Amino acid sequence: MLSFPLLTDDSHSLLFCLSLIFNLVIFFV
Repeated sequence: MLSFPLLTDDSHSLLFCLSLIFNLVIFFV
């Protein structure tokens, strides 16, 4: 389910983490 493409790309990794956290927050609200 969780995929981490371009782990070497900091920008994409940060965006992925932020989007994941954001979705979790919306889900639990």
